[in-house]
This record gives sequence, structure tokens and C-alpha cells, in this order.
Amino acid sequence: MIFFPQDDSLRQNFKSLIERIIGEEEQTFIGWRDVPVNNQNIADAAKEVEPVIQQVFIKRNIECDTQSAFERKLFVIRKRIEIEISKLNKNDPAKFYIPSLSSKTIVYKGMLLAAEVGVYFKDLKDENFISAIALVHQRFSTNTFPSWDLLTRSE
Repeated sequence: MIFFPQDDSLRQNFKSLIERIIGEEEQTFIGWRDVPVNNQNIADAAKEVEPVIQQVFIKRNIECDTQSAFERKLFVIRKRIEIEISKLNKNDPAKFYIPSLSSKTIVYKGMLLAAEVGVYFKDLKDENFISAIALVHQRFSTNTFPSWDLLTRSE
């Protein structure tokens, strides 16, 4: 999952950069998916700064002959993306972040209460969406003002 700024032009620049890095790392960019959300029940403060959430699909090329090798390659891709976008986005780095870039794990996070996660992310209510395990963690903001950025940084 990737959290993008609401600005269409900036988002397109970031997506082009991501697609370029995927190619430079000798993997194949397949496409983008808008993550379906329902923001009707979240707080106005969260809506005002709500990112555009998308998933990127990357095909493992034959040189990554194991799942572990592909996961390491995805880690390198993620770090390169974060470094290059931070150079472009110095005014507001919180407008872009990657909670996870993995072929094995999907991370659903946001400026939400625990009970809101399943409502906000429509995928989690889809009967075709199957998982062997799910973990819900709720963080309470005691010394910082809550933001999508702070609540999504985990790795």
C-alpha cells in the first residue's frame, strides 16, 4: 500500500518515479489499484488530511528465484522510492509514505480507531478477501498530534 498526496499532479509525478525505480531494479511494473475506502464515519480532522491510497503491483522477474530474494528486492525498491521522493517532497514529507511493500503482507493502517478499520477499508468486508491471520493494533497519541503519517509508519 502506498499513501499519496491528494494533489493529482504531485501524485502522478510520484507514480512515474515509482514505476521508473521498479524498472531500474529489474522488476516489472504491472499496474495500480485504488484501495476502496468508506470515509463517511471518520473524524473531520482525518478527512481533511486523508491520503489517496493505492496498491502497486510488481511482477517478480526470473532473476529473483525465491520469495525471499523478491522480498529483499521489494525492500530495496521501497527504500529507493522513499529516498527519492523525500528529495522532491521536502515541504511536506507526510504527504507520501509506504506502510508496506511486500508480496506476502498487506498493511491496512490509518488515522482510525480500531473499530473504524473494517468499515473504512472496504476490502476487509469483502468475502473474497481471505487471510490466515489478521492483527489489529491501536496506538494512542499521547505526546503528538495524530496524523496519517505518524499512524502509518511501522517499519
